[in-house]
Amino acid sequence: MDIHVSLTGRRDLAAGIYRQLLDAILDGRLRSGERLPPSRDLAQRLEVSRNTVAVAYERLTAEGFLVSRVGAGTYVSTEQVGRLRSRTAPTGSAVRPWPLWRSLAVLATGESTVEYDFAVGVPDAEGIDVAAIPAAAHLVYVTPSHQFPTGTPLSLVRRAALVGWAERRGAVRW
Repeated sequence: MDIHVSLTGRRDLAAGIYRQLLDAILDGRLRSGERLPPSRDLAQRLEVSRNTVAVAYERLTAEGFLVSRVGAGTYVSTEQVGRLRSRTAPTGSAVRPWPLWRSLAVLATGESTVEYDFAVGVPDAEGIDVAAIPAAAHLVYVTPSHQFPTGTPLSLVRRAALVGWAERRGAVRW
């Protein structure tokens, strides 16, 4: 497998490697099941420390994009998560609050007659169980990298399921 990673400047090198590998996975240049070069080899080729490459690999592994097999190498995850999209956010005048948000007025007195259930759900080993979100839910607050109370990252499959839930609820526009 031949992968091209380019490092310009000497700022956060691990983040640069991470971003380029993630982009290659998302746009299909790195395909499901494809083996990445050993961290030592890539580090030598990029003229950085092995730890710099290892940090990028570990982050992608924690997020579910890579799978590490002891003694066999690091591979692009084969989990089917549906369509993965670019993570580019709109900018400038394209960023506006949803009409629903504008309609939710906060009382000037600071008191609200609306009751909200802010109960903490308990995630399983993969994070929030999207199928268990109540049908009446209008808001789901998650921290994808550290699910409370377990501290584990939200799996790639669950992230995709959560984005799907948000799309079905009309909360996400691409």
